Amino acid sequence: MLDATKTKVANNGAFGARINLKQMWIPPGDNPLASSAVHGPDMYYRNIHWQFIWKPFQQFGKYVELKQIACIHGCGAGNLETKGLRWRPQIKYSDIVWVLHDRIQCKCCGKYTSTIDPCFLALLPTVVAEQLPFITTAAGPGIDRSMLYMLNSLKTK
Repeated sequence: MLDATKTKVANNGAFGARINLKQMWIPPGDNPLASSAVHGPDMYYRNIHWQFIWKPFQQFGKYVELKQIACIHGCGAGNLETKGLRWRPQIKYSDIVWVLHDRIQCKCCGKYTSTIDPCFLALLPTVVAEQLPFITTAAGPGIDRSMLYMLNSLKTK
């Protein structure tokens, strides 16, 4: 299911494969055990999770464009380009949500980042960055924002 979603988003609606980017959440598919379509453990574990599409330049294009964003690696250039889609898991209570996001490369320094990197999110307008419901890290899994707020309220003063 992850591969099918990635292909639909990458093809941008070509070949009849259409994903509405305004609908950011994609629910889990049918249980593969019920349909006897399991050909290995990967199919089962990939189909039972929510998916979240994070493509801020397509979803919130009236607020931000890629050419407005400077490189986060210090070269200061605003010459960025997308280099494909990637999945990254995020933790949401007892579940994993797979976030599909763009990989970004600076044409000047050649370094890569992602659109869910905290340094990259800091460069987006607040109204756009707040639409991502996860607190992310540079390379690992993130955590749902509401979980972090809940954990913070439990700590003693």
